[in-house]
Amino acid sequence: MKRTKEIEERKRENETAKLMPSVRKSGRKFLIGSTFVLLILIARLAQTQCEQCGKMVLASRLSIHLKIHSGIKSHLCELCGRAFLLKAYLNAHIRINHRGTERPKRFMCSSCGYTCDQKHKLEVHERVHTDERVENT
Repeated sequence: MKRTKEIEERKRENETAKLMPSVRKSGRKFLIGSTFVLLILIARLAQTQCEQCGKMVLASRLSIHLKIHSGIKSHLCELCGRAFLLKAYLNAHIRINHRGTERPKRFMCSSCGYTCDQKHKLEVHERVHTDERVENT
């Protein structure tokens, strides 16, 4: 009797699996009815094609994507004059390159004015002005 119930339960599981195929993602199993797959389907439906380059982008981000094609960089760094497409790019630049007194840019290239905070970085950079090949380290 117990064996019969186990067999029937497996049959039901198999039938359910046929109706709801699974998707594997990062070793986890998701059913088609799950939130994960639903979000993927919604994201795909919400995509639109850029008329200039053919790339598929989320419709909600198309206006941001189109800025790439305009070439207009309206966010200017007040510290060095470099311009950026997005405010987020400017903020990342400031955080990485203009860290205040934390690590001042003490090393400057005599050929082009490039500055960095480590002597080794300057030595690697200066190779672009010579025929010396930059080796991967």
